[in-house]
Amino acid sequence: MIKHINERLSEQLNTHVKAYLHGFSQIMLQENVITGLCFIIGIAFNSSLLLFGSCVSAIASLSLAKYLKYEAEEINKGLYGYNAALVGCAVLYFMKPTLLSIALLIVGGMLSAIIMNFMLQKVRRVLAFTTPFIVTTWLIFILLELSNMEISTMPFDDPQNNILHITMRGVSQVMFQNDWISGCIFIIGLFFSSFKVTAWVIAASVLAIISARLFNFSDDLIILGVYSFNACLVVIALNVLYSRRFWPILVAIVITTLLTKGFIALAIPALTAPFVLTSWLVIALVRPSNLVIKN
Repeated sequence: MIKHINERLSEQLNTHVKAYLHGFSQIMLQENVITGLCFIIGIAFNSSLLLFGSCVSAIASLSLAKYLKYEAEEINKGLYGYNAALVGCAVLYFMKPTLLSIALLIVGGMLSAIIMNFMLQKVRRVLAFTTPFIVTTWLIFILLELSNMEISTMPFDDPQNNILHITMRGVSQVMFQNDWISGCIFIIGLFFSSFKVTAWVIAASVLAIISARLFNFSDDLIILGVYSFNACLVVIALNVLYSRRFWPILVAIVITTLLTKGFIALAIPALTAPFVLTSWLVIALVRPSNLVIKN
């Protein structure tokens, strides 16, 4: 039934709209227009500012990809949208809305497209995941540091700290949202793509919370979902490769938690680097041949 609804909706949308929605759904490695729409709604529910940033940056990336005549199939799958959408969220999450920040999210979206194309065409042995987003955003951070510009984060105001709220907040942090309801909307979006993936993401958020507390990490950061969102992403990526082998996925959740702590200790914005590094490590150690899979 859900698959039928998605197919009917896809038939009624033009190629550009589908590519755009796929770009948002690919943030959690899905190719589903309803999932992408739910992700946009989830961002909008908590922050119209981050919605603006993600949408504009994604448009910039897709426009450049089409202008440079990148492979149409890759564009339509959303591979040139999701990194840019994350860049747009990151820029306006860490910066106030100014002409400079708007310029950065547009240029950042374009740069993410260029990096993505390079990895797809020249570095095929390594799955790109969110590497273009990480590299682009780190470059923006370096630029801001060199310019002595202030970097801050959006305020957090949610007194609810029960397991449901913390778990959903961990899911919402994948797209820089500090809101458990946004996390619920993201979960609904995932459900339209895959029930199995949805279950794994919820489980990953819970297991990351447990791992972080066992290691006695900062409770404030646990509540914010800082230790959970990379775990959510890594289980999605590895579930495709190891659907019948649980242990690599469970180990990966712990590794992402430790790597996140490492980045925090080094005062380096972790972003989704723990997810990418953990995925590469587990794939290389458990089944190296998977590294040749194209994004």
